[in-house]
Amino acid sequence: MNTFLMDQVMATIEADPDSHNQSVFGRKTDCGTTLCFAGHTVVLAGGEINWNEYKRIDGSVNITACAVTMPDGHTELIETEAASLLGLAPTEANALFFYFPKDNVVESLKVRVKEIQNGEWL
Repeated sequence: MNTFLMDQVMATIEADPDSHNQSVFGRKTDCGTTLCFAGHTVVLAGGEINWNEYKRIDGSVNITACAVTMPDGHTELIETEAASLLGLAPTEANALFFYFPKDNVVESLKVRVKEIQNGEWL
């Protein structure tokens, strides 16, 4: 398990909570760009997010991401690459990337990171 990278991601989110949105891997809006834990992981590892632009029925634009291109040139789903970089088992990746309460998400993430690092999600 790459606890160093996991701690770096958590520190990045804590330092700039407005850059974090656990409900989507990545999103661009007029207010800025947000990433989930997995999205922050791949970016910190040097990955370049592959953005997808979709027009909604009302004409507005939704820009989201589900894939990343890594420095070696390979492209992968964000959650798959992040799990690999962090050395997570599937249950740990699911616990860290999905299923969070709407309130106190950053605090919940901190607890979840420590639980995973302590082997409580295997």
